[in-house]
Amino acid sequence: MPLRIIALAYLVALVGCGSRADRTARAVPEPRPRVTGAVALPQAPLHVRAARAGRLPVPLQDPATTADGNGARAMGGLNAADVSTQVIQRDRYAEYLCTLAIIASTLEKMALQVRHWQRTEVREAQEKFKTGQKGSSSMPHKRNPILSERICGMARTVRANSIVGLENVALWHERDISHSSAERIVLPDSSATLDYILAKTTSLLDTLIVYPENMLKNLELTHGLVFSGQLLLALTQKGVSREDAYIWIQRNAMKVWDEGGDYQEMIRRDADISSHLSAEEIARVFDLKHYLRNVDKVFTRVFS
Repeated sequence: MPLRIIALAYLVALVGCGSRADRTARAVPEPRPRVTGAVALPQAPLHVRAARAGRLPVPLQDPATTADGNGARAMGGLNAADVSTQVIQRDRYAEYLCTLAIIASTLEKMALQVRHWQRTEVREAQEKFKTGQKGSSSMPHKRNPILSERICGMARTVRANSIVGLENVALWHERDISHSSAERIVLPDSSATLDYILAKTTSLLDTLIVYPENMLKNLELTHGLVFSGQLLLALTQKGVSREDAYIWIQRNAMKVWDEGGDYQEMIRRDADISSHLSAEEIARVFDLKHYLRNVDKVFTRVFS
């Protein structure tokens, strides 16, 4: 299911809580009257109507099937606030904007990693680069990650807008209108911006080009040093103190850094280490498959 549909369904449900929603927030459905007893229900909220039309993945609460504690029907999660003044408390708007900011930050995290992978000297993965597309204006050989950079830049604006939401929580006597002008900007802007970022991140991941051979080549640049952590664990499991194991491993690693050579071969020749680990056990430590043994389990746990 597309990232944007899942995120937007959650956000619409989140913002639709409380009564007397301020009409300056366009994302909030029309409120119901704050009266006791029987009430005439207005049109169902936007997210309920969208769910009925099949535009959301999961149907939310239906006003025809749910009633609140006062006997008045609840509209798809839109319930009366326990305490309110002339305006709904702005904490829920702040929560909405902060949720947008967190989602945007997660998408930026993904895009930032792609930017690193696409560096000329790394080149482990890259954005789709069309024939005739230009990269750097001054260095024609470059393939700039323009989409990832755009995602990172726009995520910053969504995070910045969350501060406005937090600043709007405290109002004079809980009823000045200083929040209104700011919300007219940040609520629609953050919502539309995150929708755009979600769409672009989905496209980025769907068309990502991966170079596994370069990943392996970059690992081999360390001459085996990346396996030092696994070697440390293997020695401690044999009863060697962590302090002694660290010293033995580090002294060989420093030789590789300073003089070059194959780290695995140095480890095999080290008398202290070879007295606790056999040649087969050392080879298992330096086997890349050991690090990847749970990848399928992780994917199954997340996506099943």
